[in-house]
Amino acid sequence: MPVSINNERSSESMIRESLVTSFIDSRTESPLESRTALIFNDRDRGVKVLNEIEEALEWCDSFSISVAFITMGGIVPLIPALTALEARGVKGRLLTTDYLRFTKPDALRKLLTFKNLDVRMYRTEEDSGNGFHTKGYIFSAKELCRIIVGSSNLTQAALTTTREWNLNLLSRQTGEIAEVIQKEFDYLWNRPEAKPLADVIDAYAYEYKAVAEAQADARRLLIREEEKAKVVPNAMQAAFVKSLWDLKTQHHQDRALLISATGTGKTYASAFAAQKLAPKRLLFVVHREQIAKQAMKSFKRVLGEKNHTFGLLSGTNKASDRDFVFATMQTISRDAVLKSFPKDAFDMIIIDEAHRAGAESYRKIMAHFVPQFWLGMTGTPERNDGFNIYALFNHNIAYEIRLQQALENDFLTPFHYFGIADLWVTNEKGGAKRKIDDFRRLEDPERFAHMLEECDRYGYSGNKRRALVFVSTKREAEALARYLNECHRPALALTGEDSQAAREDAVARLVSGEGERLLEFIVTVDIFNEGVDIPEINQVILMRPTESAIIFIQQLGRGLRKFDGKEFVTILDFIGAYEKNYLIATALSGDRSYVKDNMRRFIAVESKRLPGASTVHFDEIAKERIFASIDQAKTNSTELLRNAYRQLKFQLGRIPDLQDFERFGSIEPTKFFSNANFSSYYEFLVKYEPQYSVRLTTAQAKRIAWVSRKLGNGLRPSEALVLKDILDGKENLEVCLERRLHSEYGFEADERHLKSVGLMLANEFERTKELKEQWAGAEILSLTPEGGWQVAESFLKDLQDGVEFKAVLEALLDFILARAKRLAADRLPGTFLRLNAAYTYEDVCRLLDWGQNMPAQNIGGYCYDKDSDTLPIFVNYEKESKAIPYHDEFKSVSTILTLSKTNRTIESRDALRMRKVKTEKADYSATAIHLFVRRNKDDQEAKAFYYLGQMDLAAPLKKVELPGAHGSSKAFEALWTLRHPVRSDIYEYITGEKAK
Repeated sequence: MPVSINNERSSESMIRESLVTSFIDSRTESPLESRTALIFNDRDRGVKVLNEIEEALEWCDSFSISVAFITMGGIVPLIPALTALEARGVKGRLLTTDYLRFTKPDALRKLLTFKNLDVRMYRTEEDSGNGFHTKGYIFSAKELCRIIVGSSNLTQAALTTTREWNLNLLSRQTGEIAEVIQKEFDYLWNRPEAKPLADVIDAYAYEYKAVAEAQADARRLLIREEEKAKVVPNAMQAAFVKSLWDLKTQHHQDRALLISATGTGKTYASAFAAQKLAPKRLLFVVHREQIAKQAMKSFKRVLGEKNHTFGLLSGTNKASDRDFVFATMQTISRDAVLKSFPKDAFDMIIIDEAHRAGAESYRKIMAHFVPQFWLGMTGTPERNDGFNIYALFNHNIAYEIRLQQALENDFLTPFHYFGIADLWVTNEKGGAKRKIDDFRRLEDPERFAHMLEECDRYGYSGNKRRALVFVSTKREAEALARYLNECHRPALALTGEDSQAAREDAVARLVSGEGERLLEFIVTVDIFNEGVDIPEINQVILMRPTESAIIFIQQLGRGLRKFDGKEFVTILDFIGAYEKNYLIATALSGDRSYVKDNMRRFIAVESKRLPGASTVHFDEIAKERIFASIDQAKTNSTELLRNAYRQLKFQLGRIPDLQDFERFGSIEPTKFFSNANFSSYYEFLVKYEPQYSVRLTTAQAKRIAWVSRKLGNGLRPSEALVLKDILDGKENLEVCLERRLHSEYGFEADERHLKSVGLMLANEFERTKELKEQWAGAEILSLTPEGGWQVAESFLKDLQDGVEFKAVLEALLDFILARAKRLAADRLPGTFLRLNAAYTYEDVCRLLDWGQNMPAQNIGGYCYDKDSDTLPIFVNYEKESKAIPYHDEFKSVSTILTLSKTNRTIESRDALRMRKVKTEKADYSATAIHLFVRRNKDDQEAKAFYYLGQMDLAAPLKKVELPGAHGSSKAFEALWTLRHPVRSDIYEYITGEKAK
């Protein structure tokens, strides 16, 4: 972790404190960033050695690295950091070796492209020791030196997945360990065996090639032997076969669905399933002959050819009489072909790419045949056309493995994704355009040059580029292919207008073309989203807006199939100011909740913790564009909610309840409570679900809407517990609530909390008459003159008038309380506030147990509540252009400077409260000061602030004069110390800077 030294604490004192923790007593408090630590790749914690090296590179002002082995997969993830260092003029030295001829020449040539990097190769054969196996990283910044030394080479596996032990320590430059390691590095660097890389790279590449060719010959022999050997299922395939067998034998099902990400071995899985189910005849339906041939080859490997015959049924092959028939959909769906088969001709039928089964041709096939078992296979069962793929297979999901799980289990080729700012893709107002006429510069050569420059910068795995480029239009595809050919980069544009033969020829040229048939780029408009198997692809380039998370994953998946010699695939995503950039976070994270906080966290921090060896990087402009898209996204739109609802209903085969959305990782269910067209899940179902027959009275529906909108987020359980007790017929509601909060949540409810709950349930929490009238008739309690609780007569009447109302309310309360229980596990002691959670003004007033909601304009940055003795401070971190020139500012993750309201002095009541002064008239010594911060006001949907905990003054208040149109006004600055450091992802999102 990088170190930031401020004036309050010297580097020497930090190191001394941390040495005690690291080497004497682990219970001693000390700065985490200066402790000596063991760093290693830990999949469970999402920790990678790579991340530590990246952060150290960003921190340093010079560096020296000595490693035995380097591969392209170890260099590519570091290219953004190395490029930034080059721009800053930060010098670096890198020493490697020819030991065992393991280091890859392409990686060395990539290092030579950095002007600030001096690279040398230690020639071991010139050294009598004949060995070189160092792994050390030295980063310097002023008087400090960070050293990482242990077992990690600059290879993809060593930096991301394999078990590596490295000691990470901080020293002053004058420390003995720093002096010794620097001296040892200089000794090796200046040895005659350490040659400038430029002088020896060609000779080393020749030596490497000779060794690599011998190894390739041995590998080919090994592959041939492996192909002869018996194939065994991997963990996914074995679990799938067991589940499928149970569905058929124990649950007597005759169809099922396998959901498996591209490249995870679906075809082999189906072959193992056929081996277990042992059909006499089997039909395998695909949409391309090439895939049918590949599937037949896989089945032959698993089942052998002694007891079964295999044949192709396609436009060029008519082997329809074999035991196992592999047919193209286009051929078998023809009336004459279909009628030539009896309905029970096959015992088992497998539909590949089953998400296509909604098409008429597939439905025609499925209507004709009556096998003993149907198996559908797909990586993306979700469809945007409203067709229910799940229903075709009776909602039986035999097994599901999505992208993130596949990466974690090493079923796919690792990818290195780079989100890069695109050029010329915004209109004058900054919004994205879609029509080519509006994209006036979409085909600008400067944009294409930018793309090619980045493609060359980030490179690819292997000795030849095999790139697939996705663009928006045919015209753009043709213009880009033309440009690439002019740059002597063989390219071809392919669109839906090209024949299947033309597509197959282009793929053959890309994979193995030489001379005039050489092809490096295929530029396409969506036609290769799915259904094409090109394992050799080593670059995927996205130059179109992200409009769908499904299509994003499909296009990403084109490069994820494993291929011998392919260490990784490079994904370059050129990001414009597109409206739906937020879908990038949804797609890469696999999080379908559409919670904005989750999206921001992924882009800022969690993307670094992607499973396996894969990595994700965004340049600063691209990152800002995604953040802007997240801010502006309408993630509670009717369209989005209806799509999420439909997919979950398809999956379950029934109307989902609210808790199902959380159980099955679907959209955040509280979004149903904040839509402009409906205020509750009940209203949504009434409007959009024909099968939903429940109908409440207008008064009952209003109560459900009030409970949904006001209590549905489950931020505190109190009101829902009271409602539940009323439904259960309990009396003494206040006493019951106190007991339940104590026993179920460990929360001691005081008089102020009970008063707040009562006012909320009596519709007295609203401050304005208009809001009270808006929800009139929805109150649950009526309050006695003394503040006591009575159940409102109108509520009792609604309960008595309908069983359906009680059932709908109980289901809603079950959801709220289940959610409250989960959220309360992270609450701060004595409150239901959770550190780093996002809250609206209304949420804060309620969670601080205020008697009334306080509108934003009344708060004005901060507001004191006398009854609760709390002072929340609300900070909009990015100010509007016309705002006063002073602004709130984080000085570090633990300190923030805030500005008071205008016309205030350090003796004003505001200041007395912040200073926690005790006077004859008032005692503010116990006032709790809470910090809530948001980046800006741009997020019109959430309007929420991150809760960063309580804070205390770190220095005396400082007077300031604020300039204005009518002269200056008085104010004061306050420097605060936070009791809890700001979480790094939130800090980076709010400030736009790395945590310090």
